Amino acid sequence: MTGPTNKAFASPNFAFLTKYDEVLVRHAALAERYVFDDPNAALLKLRQFGELLAQHAAAYTGAAVEEHDSQLELIHKLLERQVINAQISQLLHGLRKSGNQAAHQHTGDRREALHQLQMARKLAVWFHKSFGGDTNFKAGPFLPPPEPRDTERALRTELERLREALVATQDQIAGTQQLVEEHARQRQEAEAAAQRAYDDLAAALALATETEQQLEHERQQFQQRLAELQAQVVEAPAAQRAAIVELAQHEAEALDLDEAQTRRIIDQQLCEAGWEADTQALTYATGARPVRGRNLAIAEWPTSNGPADYVLFIGLTPVAVVEAKRQRRDVAGAIEQARRYSRGYTTGAEQQSPGGPWGMYNVPFLFATNGRPFLRQIAEKSGIWFCDARQDTNHPRVLEA
Repeated sequence: MTGPTNKAFASPNFAFLTKYDEVLVRHAALAERYVFDDPNAALLKLRQFGELLAQHAAAYTGAAVEEHDSQLELIHKLLERQVINAQISQLLHGLRKSGNQAAHQHTGDRREALHQLQMARKLAVWFHKSFGGDTNFKAGPFLPPPEPRDTERALRTELERLREALVATQDQIAGTQQLVEEHARQRQEAEAAAQRAYDDLAAALALATETEQQLEHERQQFQQRLAELQAQVVEAPAAQRAAIVELAQHEAEALDLDEAQTRRIIDQQLCEAGWEADTQALTYATGARPVRGRNLAIAEWPTSNGPADYVLFIGLTPVAVVEAKRQRRDVAGAIEQARRYSRGYTTGAEQQSPGGPWGMYNVPFLFATNGRPFLRQIAEKSGIWFCDARQDTNHPRVLEA
């Protein structure tokens, strides 16, 4: 489907979606524009972007969507029809939840907005490779927005990581002076190109008046175009529709997140389970310590066997060790690392003992995860694996929920 195009909304990270619909690119471009200046608005636009993308995916596969269907219901429908897999569903839910929180609590965090912008781009690339007829499409690295003047430490760290990824052409830069200078030049050029792209975006959006009347008119046109596309797909042979779904599933399985993106998702999962978690701000190195009356997931806690990815504290009591792996890495085997950290943990004088030790173990509960929802066909590479170290006979098992 090709909607009306407008070069004014060329987006640094989402321009390739212009072939589908201007409304789709507009929401992504506005999120890019507001990611630091107004993260609350950016999260709202990203939630809407996720809704539009899911509606497009449904239309391209002929999935019946009712007018009153919520985004939650639509994601479930796409999952049931195997248009998306559990990981794509997880990313769509991430946009939905963070957008809902921004809408209801009127809050917005810059790092959360930047993270969700990256996840939206992951979804956009999946969508384009699934439905755009270009499985060899190379999106290139994410183009990070220019750093704002009042940048907090954790955000500065994330932007630094993204800039390095932008210019990395090999796994490691060798230590010769020539390569160091070349790397510095490439980085300078990449930063300048990013600044120009975002400046152009800001100037273009400043010229566009976005009235509610205009938006409502565009939404009506958008829904009409989707209905026309869906009708065409429904009329297509069943084998053709099945091939589209199969390709979408294949591209979904190929989607990968780096370690930092995975840790951010694990942070969210810990927060939803009742813990305070922030893998960049709530760390031992930044001074985070257990506090009475709070459930803290403190990252990079030192042990005699190396730093644990997270130690979970109920008040002053350490109760669990969590080993976090990059997505696609084995989870079941990572319990062994959690075992090592439990053995090497020392309960400080300002803490309360969890009641051990239990043989060699000083922290009772062991977890390992790579952030992926549990899938039985790849059980050892998904879900949350758990072991109770208080009993020698306990073997690691997956928590399917």
